[in-house]
Amino acid sequence: MRSKGVAKMKKIVNIIFLIIFSPMIYAYDFYDSSTNSLNIPSVQVGSTIYSDVLITVGNVVKVGGTSTLNQTYDLNSLNLKRVNISSPVTLNYNVSGVVNSSAFTGSGSVISNPLTATTFEGNAAKSQSTLSSTLIMGSNGSTPTTYNEVYFYDTNNNVIGFSDTLYHVVSSFKQLPNKVSNYSSGIWFTTNDYLDSSKKVALGKTIVSYDVYPSNDVNPYVNITKSTRNAADNVDSMMISTFILTSQGLIPTTRTSITNGQISGYSQIMIIQ
Repeated sequence: MRSKGVAKMKKIVNIIFLIIFSPMIYAYDFYDSSTNSLNIPSVQVGSTIYSDVLITVGNVVKVGGTSTLNQTYDLNSLNLKRVNISSPVTLNYNVSGVVNSSAFTGSGSVISNPLTATTFEGNAAKSQSTLSSTLIMGSNGSTPTTYNEVYFYDTNNNVIGFSDTLYHVVSSFKQLPNKVSNYSSGIWFTTNDYLDSSKKVALGKTIVSYDVYPSNDVNPYVNITKSTRNAADNVDSMMISTFILTSQGLIPTTRTSITNGQISGYSQIMIIQ
């Protein structure tokens, strides 16, 4: 009986010892939502143990059994954040591609300007202009190019048209969804295309669509694709702009233009958002 009592006492002492000296009993992680910081009592990196660690939290990937990789995003509001800028935004990029079997490289910048009051098709509207300037280096030397694009919005910030080398007037429009998740897709708007604003020469139409797909990060990608079709409904050209969906808005990453089977990739390497 005495040996059983001694064994029981030793077991109790061991439990008390674990309670007193185990850091796992009292060491709780603490998250402060006001500062978006996480305090962890200790973290082991390799053979080194760091104590009282303070971490600034980025994107939360998982809480319990729910992953934010499947969460929905307000694509319309995030796009408007990209449009509603208070001062000009400059993006610098590198370009590379092949045209008529000849490879080229280069660099350039695109400036997006704030919205300004204007009229479009006789109605009050807003416009945002962007100007791209690129220096292309190929086998025949260097060639400077510029590309100007102006988007027009109504008073509710819905796209009503745009102009680039052609004049596009929206014929059907559906607002970007406010709940979009990975693998969502749809048509944003369709335009009737003309040679210029006089609309005397009709050329076809442009279909602008979106699709969302996962990235290696928490934030997914979204492609905005402009497919320009001629009067016979054949695709003449395609412009694919890729963005990352973030809480700050749509951040551009790449742009690819496809014309008559030739592909030119535009990779933006520095973003000022």
